[in-house]
Amino acid sequence: MCQYVTRSDRFGVQRQLFQAIEQLKNGVMLPNLHLAFRSEEMDSTYSNIDPVEDMIGYFHDTDTKMNQISIIREYFYHFPEIAKLSCEVADLVHQNFDSKTQLSLEMRGETNSESEYLALCIRMNDYDDSVMERIRSIREEYAEDLAEMNGWFLLTTDYLPPR
Repeated sequence: MCQYVTRSDRFGVQRQLFQAIEQLKNGVMLPNLHLAFRSEEMDSTYSNIDPVEDMIGYFHDTDTKMNQISIIREYFYHFPEIAKLSCEVADLVHQNFDSKTQLSLEMRGETNSESEYLALCIRMNDYDDSVMERIRSIREEYAEDLAEMNGWFLLTTDYLPPR
């Protein structure tokens, strides 16, 4: 069965999915169910069934490089507020830098330690004197929120060209 979900009925379908998951947990076999979300009719491109996967999808859709996607995904599940913040910061970068700017979402520090953190790295072909000023300005916009969160996130640059 293929069902197209419009804005008005997507929460009903979401409820059906959760009920189906519960039935599967109880050993009830279900017929194949395939869903296609029509993004032009939704408030968002993403389904909101799994917010972490939606955020991973956002970074894929915006061509953000993610070399350690399984580690990033695990970090997002462990710190969902950081996941949401990273998407919001990426939007700010897209607003404040030109379209040729490349973003790379990277885990830094020692894995599974308190020094591990998520970095959103800006890469450009040409760096001018305003780059760090713009990065600092964006950091100021999220600093207070970040201070109240578990986990750590940093917007930065490594002054490398896009890969």
